[in-house]
This record gives sequence, C-alpha cells and structure tokens, in this order.
Amino acid sequence: MHKASFAKNTTRWNNLATTVEMYAEELPHLQRDRVELVDALAAAQEAKHRQLVLRSAAAQATRDQEAAMERAAQAAARIHSGVVSTYGTRSEMLGKFGLRPWRPRKRRRNREETSETS
Repeated sequence: MHKASFAKNTTRWNNLATTVEMYAEELPHLQRDRVELVDALAAAQEAKHRQLVLRSAAAQATRDQEAAMERAAQAAARIHSGVVSTYGTRSEMLGKFGLRPWRPRKRRRNREETSETS
C-alpha cells in the first residue's frame, strides 16, 4: 500500500485514470487497468465514507455511554444516601449494599504512655 494520504492517493489516481482515458487511442492496452482503477477508487471512496459514518456513530455511542454512566452514578448516589438514611451510618447492614459502616477509630496510645508502662 502506498504511504501517502487517502486524499493524495485518490486525487493522483483519479488524474491518472482521466489522463489514460483521454489518450485511449494511444493506450488501448491500458484500458482494462484503467477500468479496474476507476472501480477500485469508487470502492475505496465508498469504504472511506462508511468509515466516517461509523466513526461518527462510534463517537455518538461513546457520548451516549458517558451520559448513561453519569445517570447511573447519580442514581447510585441517591440509593446510597437512602440506605444510609434508613439504616444509619454505623449499621452493619450497609455492608450488604456495598457501603462501609462508619466505625470510630481505635485510640492510639501516646508515646509517653507507652514509655511509662515499659
């Protein structure tokens, strides 16, 4: 495959096909290849169009997914708040809903207390 861009290649090949057609009397042996080139260019342009449509559809699907995820996150936050308001912040029932109950931290001993007891 040629490394130039799609637009450069198609423009160059369209010009080539047009020029070969203009000199059809002098180049009859190339007419079959010209027809194949024109057909291949039409197929390539149609595929490029499909690619652009699908890329657009994929971008829209991504936006739709992001919007749905945001709605889901908001609904989950409301449910979490409702569960916490129903059972309280310290209830072990919160664990069943994927939430952690609030547990007070155990007090650490000060260094002075630990050195006096040693």
